[in-house]
Amino acid sequence: MKLLNLCLVALLTLSVAACGHDHSNNTHTHDGDGHSHGEDGHSHEGTRHPMGQIDLGDGYRLEIAHIGGFKPGKEVVCEIVVKKDGKEIKDANVTCQVKTDSADVTMAIKAEWSSDENLYDGHIDLPDELPEDSHLVVRVRHDGKDMNHEFELKDHDHD
Repeated sequence: MKLLNLCLVALLTLSVAACGHDHSNNTHTHDGDGHSHGEDGHSHEGTRHPMGQIDLGDGYRLEIAHIGGFKPGKEVVCEIVVKKDGKEIKDANVTCQVKTDSADVTMAIKAEWSSDENLYDGHIDLPDELPEDSHLVVRVRHDGKDMNHEFELKDHDHD
């Protein structure tokens, strides 16, 4: 029986090694000066800039930061934490979008849950022209609640 278990472990090890999936690029840093990811297929390079912590009511709290600046023609990464009564919410529907008072500037992007960071991660590709009155809208839907908050982009065009 021990020999059979040993053979199964060896076979499993070889099949995982042969699958071609490389975890050697699983980088992740939060050192204040830089931020990067590797395993999720996206590369986040740059400084993490907090945008605010907002009380959405009914015990919900939203915390957001961005990596990369809100610069025309560039990608910005939004890191979003949603809490209810102080506990992180992992099953919310979270979207982020850049809008003006009169129009949508970008499509609404579904932020994906990142279990290695315990936050929602949304990548927004900004258009080549970004109106001066643009703002970020974060929408959170959870447990029958539909909440959103707008964040001004003024002073958030830095890298």
